[in-house]
Order: sequence, then C-alpha cells, then structure tokens
Amino acid sequence: MKESVAIQLRTLEIHGLPKLKHVWNEDPLGLVLFDNLSSVDVWDCPDLKIIFPASIAKNLLQLKTLVIVCSGVEEIVQNLNWVETNMENQPMVKVLQPHFSFRKLDQALRSLEEFCVWYCDSLITLAPSSASFQNLTTLEMWICNGLVSLVTSSTAKSLVQLTRMKMISCRGLKEIVANDGNERKEDIIFSKLGKLERFSLPSLVSFCSADHSFKFPSLTEVIVSGCPKMQVFSKGVLSTPRLLVVRHDGQECWNGNLNDTVQQLFAELDSQPPYRSFQMVRFS
Repeated sequence: MKESVAIQLRTLEIHGLPKLKHVWNEDPLGLVLFDNLSSVDVWDCPDLKIIFPASIAKNLLQLKTLVIVCSGVEEIVQNLNWVETNMENQPMVKVLQPHFSFRKLDQALRSLEEFCVWYCDSLITLAPSSASFQNLTTLEMWICNGLVSLVTSSTAKSLVQLTRMKMISCRGLKEIVANDGNERKEDIIFSKLGKLERFSLPSLVSFCSADHSFKFPSLTEVIVSGCPKMQVFSKGVLSTPRLLVVRHDGQECWNGNLNDTVQQLFAELDSQPPYRSFQMVRFS
C-alpha cells in the first residue's frame, strides 16, 4: 500500500485562468495531504466549478483564509459521491468515497477564520449542511445570486467566533440561516457577532424562517438597505441586549427591539413606490 505524501504548501493563489477546470484531481485513498495549507485565493476562473474535492478538503485542517472572486464555482466542497479513480495501476474503476470522509469533511473547515466569496453567481451552497466554522470571524458574500440561504441551523450554532457578517446583492437569498430538517426548536447563540450588514437582498424574507431562538449578546450594529421583503428579523425568540439602533439608508431607526424595528421599516417601505435594486458595477 502506498504511503501518504505531505505537501508543505501554505499559500495557494490562482488568478486569471479562464480555462482552469480543476485545481486538484480526486484522491480517494488520501495519498496526498495538504495539511499545511492555510490560505487559498481564487480569482477570475470562470470554468472552475469546485474548489475542493471531498478527498482533499477533509485534510485541510489548517486552512484559515478562503477568498473566491469572479469564478464559476458551484460548490466550495464537492459532494461525496461516486468518482472514477485508478487504484494501484488497475483499470479505471468507480469507488465510493470512504464513509469516514463524511465525519472528516465536517471538520475540514473548522480552522477557517476568513471566508469571502464575491461575484460567484453559480454558487449554490457554501459547505456541507453539517459543516462547522468554529473559528470563523468574518463571513462576506457579494453578488452570489444562486444562494438561497447561507448556512444551516446546525452550522450556525458553530459560529461562536464570528464577529462580522456581510451580504451584498445576493438576489436569490431568502434567509441567512436555513432549517436543517430538524423540527426541534434550537437555541442559537452568535456570541461575538458585533456587526451585521445586508444590502440589496430583494428576496430576503428573514434571518431565519424557522422558529429557533437567536441570541446576539455582542451585536451593536445592524445595517439594512434594499431588503423590501423582509417583514421580520426572526420568527423565534430574539435577544439583542446591546443593540439600540438599526441603520437603514443612512438613517437611524429604533422601535424598542429588533423585530419591531424591522416591521416598522417594512411598513414604511410598503407605503413607498416599488423598490428598485441598485446595480453593482464591476471594475476590471
């Protein structure tokens, strides 16, 4: 049996490769390890559909920064499924990714601290539904129109270090936290989230449509603009003890609590002429 090879690469930058389709080949046997990789930066690769095959992602335990801009990415981490591979110089066969990969894959992004995705309209999911981002501090999504939600409720519970969340011009985004199929009410605490920004999200209905309880003990700044369908922040119990103002279109608003303030803003918007979202201009 072949031994695994550890690659010492720490930083990977891929810029301006319009015909690039794959960064890595599948490695279902785990023979090549990128366990020292801490930063991945991908720009302007329109034919690149997947950043990490599952077989590579499960060993990225040191990855701290992931930036993806102007690419055709549909998935950050490839779903586990049947893949073709050449095993021990035998004819090409199809094998199923080992079951243990599911558990390792859930841990693959745990070291990530900064996660930014810009101009990736084909992206439909950020990570596996049970992924954990326990070290993530910054999450930014700009013009990712294929996203309907950002994370599942189980993933949201892992965001204990998140300090800033920013979403801009993601036209398909309906909610930030999606229910993961569990009907049980959850208590979700964003312990360190201090700033929440949402701009030009014409489909956004709420932060979460499920009846979960959300606590934001550190939240002091909420900025909202261009969210005409957002009638309520969250349906469940909501706690924001330090929040005293919501900034909307350059003005400060407050009506006692976050839900009532959002409802007031929606009522005011509903009485105004139809909303027209602004166009984001890309400069080359």
